[in-house]
This record gives sequence, structure tokens and C-alpha cells, in this order.
Amino acid sequence: MHKSGLMMIGFCSLCLALTFLTSSSSIAAEEKNDRLTARIHSDGRVMATPDIATLVFKIETEAPRAQAAAESNARLAEKFLPIIKKALTAEESVQSTGYGVTPVYTYPKRGEPSKITAYRARHSFRVKLKDVKRIGEVIDLGLQNGATSVQGPYWEHSRREELNRQAAVQALAQARRLAEALAQVEQLKVKRLFKVSTEISARPMPVARENLAFAPKAAAETAIEVGEEEIHARIEAIYELE
Repeated sequence: MHKSGLMMIGFCSLCLALTFLTSSSSIAAEEKNDRLTARIHSDGRVMATPDIATLVFKIETEAPRAQAAAESNARLAEKFLPIIKKALTAEESVQSTGYGVTPVYTYPKRGEPSKITAYRARHSFRVKLKDVKRIGEVIDLGLQNGATSVQGPYWEHSRREELNRQAAVQALAQARRLAEALAQVEQLKVKRLFKVSTEISARPMPVARENLAFAPKAAAETAIEVGEEEIHARIEAIYELE
């Protein structure tokens, strides 16, 4: 077995249909047990169109008294919820995610104590949609019926596990090919996969929508482009060579 202390760093990229892969590597002899290994860092990227979207609506009201702010907020929520529920399918949902009434302070002059000038009530709702083509319609419905702001969409995939697996498997396959190529240069062979670790991530692109609660009814429907999202797997694989 050749046991010279070769250090080699390489970078390669591979484009396969919707997948892009990159790798880096090194070969070294472990001092503790004299095992010759190749350490490979490899990335797998799978592009996929999200099929689940989450919107976060907020109802915010302000009044001189806390009770008045809360009552005003409740009236808007009573208008908002039935309209949104009617627009959702059996597989979709709306859920309250936060509620609070807090004082609004002003600071008249430097060094003087703050004063409470009003109270603000906030109520947040999370709406999950399975039909992403209707995002714009639901945004407009919410803003025209009580909501004062909306954030999102935040994308998800019903096939997330499968997409994670595809990205990781392709990254590992690329790592194996690179390990074999490096070993061949030194007249070695890959004996076995000694160790592997994986990190999975996605790169969502949330879009913020300003308050259009008082937009005219004839306004054009909000246009949301779903596009594709990158599912990224990064692995570190250690191969034993012989």
C-alpha cells in the first residue's frame, strides 16, 4: 500500500438535469492508526417547485383605551375569519399565532418620563395553503376584509423528505466518484466508506406585502410567482483507501 503524505484539494462541478453538484477533497494518512483516507466535501442541489405556502396576516388597531383597541381589533377579526375560512379547502387551515394589547409611549423631551398616549392591539393569523395558485386571491381577500398587513409566502414541499434524500444521495455519489479519481492517481483503490455526515437546507424567498386593506375593490389581483426553490445537501464523507 502506498502511504506517502499526499495532500490534494480539488473542486469539480456537475450539471445533471435539475441538479448541480460541487465537491472538495483531501487525502491523508491518519497518524493514530496509520489508516489512509480521503476526506470529501460534496454538495447536492435539487431544484423543485413548492406546493405548500404559508401566509401570516396581522390585524393591528389603536385607540386611547386598551379595551377600545381590543374591541376594534375583535370587530376586524370577526370580519376577517369567516371570509378566509370560506376561501380555504378542507386540507387548508387558518390559526391564531399571537395576540396582545400594549401601550404606545411618547417621549416629549429628553430626560422627561415617557407618557402613554394610546393602546395598540395586535392579532396574528397563520394561513396554510395547499393550492399555491390561489395565494394572490387569498392575500387580497384578507387585506380587503380586516387584515392590516401580510407577510409571506413561506414555501414548503409535500415531498420534502424525498427531495432531501435525492440531494444527499447525489452528493454522496459525487463524493465517491471523486474519491475514486484521487485514489487512482496514487495507484490506490477505495476500500470502504468509513464515515459520512449530512446537512440539509432549503433557500426560501419570502415576499412581504404592504397594507392594502383600503385599496379600491377594482384593484388588480396580487400576482405571486411560485418559481423554484433549491434543496441543498452538504455531506462530508471519509473513505478508507488501500
